[in-house]
Amino acid sequence: MLALKRLKIKIYVKGATILQPSDEVRKLDHKLFTYRKRGQNGLIYTPIPPASLKGALRHAAYISAHVLGENYKDIYVSLFGSDPRLQDERDTPATSKGKVAVTLEEGLTEEELRNLIEVRPRVRIDSTTGSVCKETLMFYEAMSEVRREDGIRPLVYLVNFVEKPTEEELKLLRAAIGLLKGWGIGGHSSLGFGLVERIECEEEG
Repeated sequence: MLALKRLKIKIYVKGATILQPSDEVRKLDHKLFTYRKRGQNGLIYTPIPPASLKGALRHAAYISAHVLGENYKDIYVSLFGSDPRLQDERDTPATSKGKVAVTLEEGLTEEELRNLIEVRPRVRIDSTTGSVCKETLMFYEAMSEVRREDGIRPLVYLVNFVEKPTEEELKLLRAAIGLLKGWGIGGHSSLGFGLVERIECEEEG
């Protein structure tokens, strides 16, 4: 039986927006942050950086570890590294970085990215009066959906292992991946951005 080398995660996501300040004045307050990587056919882009996916996986694994049992908290630390949330329960060395590394495998072309980006307005509501606050209109870039030219296709990421994972670590990671469906990854998840509509996982030996 071949040893597991990595997992390929395919994410079908509903829109995305991770914002960064814009240098434009009153035309666009915030730009969409996009992660790029050089692929075989040039640069590929994603509105959900690998670090954001790893952070979501880490949080899902933290929840799963508490459900699976007490010993899975140690397995969680072994897989994802030290976590300050466990400081009251155990000594987690600051040098522990875990075994998981997430990279982008398939993303959008520059043209696909450009065609999907739209500018949206947003205002802030005064919680006490329920009315719009003065001078709070802003414009930001977002993607209402993520799709490819040939139809709806996923963003594909690879979960690589720095060290060979144990069966218990794989069980925890699989549980975390399964938990991600319905989650929002990235910015403005409370507005429906970054919603994981479907997730598929392939194990590669």
